[in-house]
Amino acid sequence: APQPPMRFWGNRYIWSILLLTVAWWVSFFFIDNIFYQAASVQYSDETALAGFLGIYLGVLGVLTLLSNFVLSGRVMGRFGLRASLLILPVGLAIGALAMSAVELAALPFWFLFAAAVATKVWSVGAGFSIDQSARSMLYQPLPPSLRTRVQTMADGVAQPIATGLAGGALLILGALYVDQSAPLILGLVVILAFLLGLAIVVGRWYVRTLLEALDRRSLRATQLILTDAKARTALHTALRSPQPGTVSYAIRVLTDADPDGLAAELP
Repeated sequence: APQPPMRFWGNRYIWSILLLTVAWWVSFFFIDNIFYQAASVQYSDETALAGFLGIYLGVLGVLTLLSNFVLSGRVMGRFGLRASLLILPVGLAIGALAMSAVELAALPFWFLFAAAVATKVWSVGAGFSIDQSARSMLYQPLPPSLRTRVQTMADGVAQPIATGLAGGALLILGALYVDQSAPLILGLVVILAFLLGLAIVVGRWYVRTLLEALDRRSLRATQLILTDAKARTALHTALRSPQPGTVSYAIRVLTDADPDGLAAELP
């Protein structure tokens, strides 16, 4: 029996995408605040701070550009979507735990500053290249009628909500703990734990949703970029189906999505 069409309300996969967007932007603003607070302490002179920020922004721009053009596609092709979704939160979690360890060990401030800079660089460098590419692929299993709507909700609703939540939380923490970075770092650790958990869940539901879309034959080959081994396996299995329509659909999709794999199956 044909499966019912996917609906917006009550769909766990769609809401997990929106929550992932919210968590990513809240963590971004927390990291941003920690970074600039640490920079202002490290460079108390305005001229020195401006000089550091100028060099930092220039280097960060080059790194982000290289990551977009060189790393994103290779990482996605080599490790797949689910692993790519974990690259950003795992790196950020390492940075947040490093900052926490520095605070607990009462090490000299420049250790905290170095950890904050590294975390900020990873947030922007990986967040706007590898992670952004991975998150954009999360929409491909959705029907065309929902895809644009969910993308609009993520960019036009989830992101502003995240900005408001982060602003409110930072305002409260700033009022309660003046010139203290420890509460911000602790808050960041909690947010990143939530972000990491969401990335794992979304990756699993992506595979399930993609397989269901393939089963319904609701995706055209030109819409699909296969980075997950399970989805490729499902299509290769479909080549041996007793149903001619299923075999024909698998051939059309694999012709564009995995031509080398299809060529290996033809004999």
